[in-house]
Amino acid sequence: MEKFTKLVNDMNNHALRDYPREAVGIITKDFTYVPCLNISDLPMTNFILDPAALVEYDGNIWGIFHSHPGDDNPLPSDEDRESTTFE
Repeated sequence: MEKFTKLVNDMNNHALRDYPREAVGIITKDFTYVPCLNISDLPMTNFILDPAALVEYDGNIWGIFHSHPGDDNPLPSDEDRESTTFE
């Protein structure tokens, strides 16, 4: 359980550091959080994960995290749910 607590804390800390921009990062298959660059031209409302990180962690990505700064509802948006894929 400690690993999951660390994962959540690492994601939260990244979101706080990047506020008011959207934070984005990779969750590896061993549930380690890797903060990544948000290269979006509109980082306050959108994210684009730096493709260099996707290449670097290719084969070891369990999931992608991004924050919703200033959003009173932290649940995934309709767009988030529509763009999610499961393999």
